[in-house]
Amino acid sequence: MHAPAMLLPRRLRFLAVVAACVFQIACGGGSQLAGGVGSGGSGLAEGTITGFGSVIVDGVRYDDSAAAPQVEGADGGRQVAALHLGQRVRLELDDAGKARGIEVLPQLLGPVTAAPGGGWVQVAGQWLRVSAETVLADHAQADDIAVGSELEAHGAWGFDAGRGAVLEATLLRLRSGAAGGAALPVLVGGVVQAVGVSTVTLGVAGGTRLSLPAGAPVPALGEVVALWVARATLAQAQPWPVLGQRKAAEVPEGATLVLGGPVATRDGNRLRVQGLEVDWFDDVGIASAAPQRGEVVKLTVRRVGGRFEVLRSEVRDQPGKLGARVELRARLSGVDWSQPSLLLTPRGVRVLVPGQVIQASGCAGFGSAAVDVAIEAAPGALPLRATSLECSAPSTTPG
Repeated sequence: MHAPAMLLPRRLRFLAVVAACVFQIACGGGSQLAGGVGSGGSGLAEGTITGFGSVIVDGVRYDDSAAAPQVEGADGGRQVAALHLGQRVRLELDDAGKARGIEVLPQLLGPVTAAPGGGWVQVAGQWLRVSAETVLADHAQADDIAVGSELEAHGAWGFDAGRGAVLEATLLRLRSGAAGGAALPVLVGGVVQAVGVSTVTLGVAGGTRLSLPAGAPVPALGEVVALWVARATLAQAQPWPVLGQRKAAEVPEGATLVLGGPVATRDGNRLRVQGLEVDWFDDVGIASAAPQRGEVVKLTVRRVGGRFEVLRSEVRDQPGKLGARVELRARLSGVDWSQPSLLLTPRGVRVLVPGQVIQASGCAGFGSAAVDVAIEAAPGALPLRATSLECSAPSTTPG
């Protein structure tokens, strides 16, 4: 049962918030979210990179020409990062919907701790599900992954009846340079299933237990967290001491957020998606019914009065998938379009282009000159297989 105020029509709730702001002179502050939802003035988007040209997140294209991608380290500092297909990212958007900041959000960084098999891999005690559409980067093969392998894993947090909260993997990268690095911290991500005075349990009840530093806030049940632990503690008894947590940014009042992932829980009109609790009200004009647990959605939500209300909803493909197709746009030169097939790397993504697709494209008419290409490919392990190809004379602003 929710508070009666939550059952008011949305317009009346909005007026109540405005009135409260007037009486308080100003409505400042923000909301700290352990799930890692980003901050920014006019808009935010968090989801999976499903293509490039500029950057495509959960099927929506964002201009990233002014954004330098970054990733947060264990010390809280930011480093320049490269964008890859299948990464989970957070975009900070300006008034025109252009990305002015991109943060790469790996969910797990550490060693494989259980023998992979049957589509499952365990990293730092957390299970992740690998499908035929999981991108294996840097020419890696599934057989390359073994106990002790160092992995960077991206995806969305879903649910499995036997293993509890699991990561539906969209990208796995082998970190060969990290092997043997005893001083390298491990990033343990997961969904909070139980909490104690200063401990959290991730994955399932009785799962991975971690102890928080003195004075650190204890996250709520269902939140998505990303915690750093010392590598040496993985061989010790739990709970593992936490060195730090990936920063939780503020979401200002009135900010809009686009968020993709499976519905983790549903209690009446209250949903939790990727650790964020949102309210679903039928009077906002959403055409579809409230999604059920396990359904993959893309939600547009707004922070109103300290809560998050769903403004729009779209049902997506199953977790771990990149969608019906991958779109890639780039400028290429020096390509011999007369070959029976081609292996291209637009925006760093390896794509095999069959001969019939090349012939249907008319790209041969451009010779080996620079050309703007638009490729559609079936999602799956690299190299992707192109289903269509278009070539055009270079524009003044390449994709």
